[in-house]
Amino acid sequence: MDVRTALRERDVVAQDRAYAQIERLRPLLRPGLLPRGLYRQAQMLAYRGRALEAVEKLELVLDLCEDLQVPERDRGVYHEMHAYALAALGRDDEAQAALDRIRPFQTGAQLQIVELTAVSLRALAALRRGDRAAARPLCHELLRGAAGLLWLRFLPMFPDVQAQVLAIGLDDGVEREFAERMIRDRRLRPPALDRSDWPWPLRVHALGTLVVVRDGVELKAGGKAQRKPLELLALLAAAGARALDVERTIDLLWPSLDANAPRASFDMALSRLRKLLDLPDAVQLADGRVSLHPALVWTDVAAFEACADEAERAGPAKVDRLLALYAAPLLQGDPAAPLVTDRRRQLALRFERAVVDLGGQLLTQGDAARACRLYQQALERELNAEPLYRALMAAQLALGERAEALPTFERCRAGLAASGGVAPGAATLALAQQARVQS
Repeated sequence: MDVRTALRERDVVAQDRAYAQIERLRPLLRPGLLPRGLYRQAQMLAYRGRALEAVEKLELVLDLCEDLQVPERDRGVYHEMHAYALAALGRDDEAQAALDRIRPFQTGAQLQIVELTAVSLRALAALRRGDRAAARPLCHELLRGAAGLLWLRFLPMFPDVQAQVLAIGLDDGVEREFAERMIRDRRLRPPALDRSDWPWPLRVHALGTLVVVRDGVELKAGGKAQRKPLELLALLAAAGARALDVERTIDLLWPSLDANAPRASFDMALSRLRKLLDLPDAVQLADGRVSLHPALVWTDVAAFEACADEAERAGPAKVDRLLALYAAPLLQGDPAAPLVTDRRRQLALRFERAVVDLGGQLLTQGDAARACRLYQQALERELNAEPLYRALMAAQLALGERAEALPTFERCRAGLAASGGVAPGAATLALAQQARVQS
């Protein structure tokens, strides 16, 4: 793997290996090759967040270029990386000054890249300070210029900011095709995991029956040979953005095999799953943990959890998205359902809490009718969730709908009895009594 690939793939092991190899070869390099080797090391430092060391290394590169009388026009890439490293340290004026020094010596496409680099750094500064109004036109200018040059490498040290720039392009319909291409090429994750228009190569739905969509086409897999790979995929999808411990995964999938066979069975299932998905690196295995690649695979579970987190800050604005993502309980009716019992309950509780909190905010805002609709829609997904019934009864009473609150209580009681033979709790009984007294 070369340095460029190691940087793009964010492969820190390969980066460390390349850095050490350059360090070993430095005494053997001809003087004219030293700047290039030091530049590669500076790149790796910068991409790893060690911006100050990168600046120092790049300043050494530029001093060597001066000593070796490297033509100014050939120093552009060093100045550009120097500017990025300075910007990473928040030294924005110095970063722009570094670009100013090379402008007079660049022509054609190289000069355009210098100008766009300056725009990208201004956009970076605006996004960092949360000024999206200032950032938006800069992002538009950057995307249009980069698309014209097919330049996919702006802001290389800042993948999160790259994603923000491209998200603005998608939002505003600016160079959408280019933005999608760059997202795929750089394997960028969206600023928000619940984003629906991000060009994920693979989408895995697990809230409900397991469904896999590859480049817009649903994958169909059947037969005994695919059972374990699909069960492995179900576990990974249920985990959302988390990685799974391999040994724990093996115990879930092959609880009765002897001591040696389970790992071989896991390796076979993993190989078959990768072949089924037909997407290199979609399933990652490292350090005894297995996961879906977060930049290549979207899961509704990860999106739901991210949406629930955002709902804590954004409030009722996230109601519709939350309901759209939580279409049904985890792997409902799927053959792999017994493997995820605990996780299904965990997600159900997260859904209930989010809905109750959002409904409570609607009630506080005086919108009891919308709160009722939210609780009713939520109960279509979680039929026996007592907290949702209780919240619905409270909202109905707030609206003066006592006649509706009592049937809600009866549905709650019947559902709880059918599912586990339990009775409604004291708080629910108190609301029912309140409805009877007021009727």
